[in-house]
Parts: sequence; structure tokens; C-alpha cells
Amino acid sequence: MYRRILCHIIKPLMHWGKKIARIFARSACRERILKKEHYNMRYQFIFRNTTKDFWKLNNGYTYSSLVGTVNIVFTLSMLGLLLTSLHHGWTLYGIFAGIAFLYFPLIQQIFVYRKAKRQAAAITEDTRLSFTDKEIFIEVGDQHQTITWKNILAIKRVPTFTVLYTGKGNGFVIPNHAIGDKEKVREFILFCADRIKEVNKKNEKK
Repeated sequence: MYRRILCHIIKPLMHWGKKIARIFARSACRERILKKEHYNMRYQFIFRNTTKDFWKLNNGYTYSSLVGTVNIVFTLSMLGLLLTSLHHGWTLYGIFAGIAFLYFPLIQQIFVYRKAKRQAAAITEDTRLSFTDKEIFIEVGDQHQTITWKNILAIKRVPTFTVLYTGKGNGFVIPNHAIGDKEKVREFILFCADRIKEVNKKNEKK
């Protein structure tokens, strides 16, 4: 009986203790981040990727590759076949060409949008990224992490986004509107590229 009473008392205390510890840890991390003069803060962005962001990103990857070029050529070919079929009264060819013409610009986009919606639904907190010359501070809700530039493998600019890769298929997708205008985006990309280049040089010397 006493054990049950103790369990009922201890469990809530442990739960609240962990919660308070996370709050203090997050507060300490934020204080560290905000000390710009000590850590030489260069950039800081707060954002949350939306369905629209992921939809643009997925299409950006597709249509900046060979696959996207093939999609465009195929769609234009089907448009030509559709117009020819309508001109000559080829009903069967016209139906086939019409469905094929709509596949990439309409039917495929429905699947892309549904995928983007699932990706966005998995994100429930804002992401805060803070950059110094040596480190990157990451905050997502109550979770926080610090990584160094050696963890960043590459940086790539795609339409409306800047992506920092931490591994194959993994990284930070930063909307350009969170960074600023085109000039600020360009400056940020150059800053990241310089940091990555510097780390690679140090690794080569070792």
C-alpha cells in the first residue's frame, strides 16, 4: 500500500522535474545563442516549413533534373498529338493524348501535393537556426542541438529555398523568405560555402 502511495507521489514529481530541467536547459541554450558579442552570431532564422514549401521543394528537385526535362518534353509532345488529333478528328488518339497531356501538370501534382501535406503535418514546431563562424545552434520546440560546420557536407540553392545537407537526403530546408531578399540569400550562401571550404581545408591538412 505504501509503495503505491509513493509511486503516485514520485511519478508526478519525476515528470515535472524532467519538464523543469528541459525548460532550464532550453533557457540556458537560448541565453548562449543570444550572446552575440561572445559567440559572434552571424545569422539567425525562425521558420516552419509548410505544405506549399514542400510542394515547391519537391517540384524544384524534379524540374531541375533530367527527369523534369523528360516530363516537359513528354507533355509538349502529348499537346502536339492532342492538337493534331483534334484537327483530324482522331477521337481515340485525342482521348489518349488528352489524358497523357494532363498526367504531369495535373495528376502527378495531386500526388506531389499529398506527399507535401504529409511532410508538413509532421512539423508541429518552429525551427530556429542560429549560425556562428564555428557552430550552428538548432532549436525545435523544447529540443535543442549544437553542431559544427564539419557536419555540413554541402549547400545548395534551389528555387525559393536554400538547403544545408548534413547527409544523403538529410539537411535543413530554409525558405528564402526567412533569410531575406536576394542579396541576403546570396550573402548567406557565400558565408556557408566559406565555412564548409575552410573545414575541408583543415581536414585535408590532417
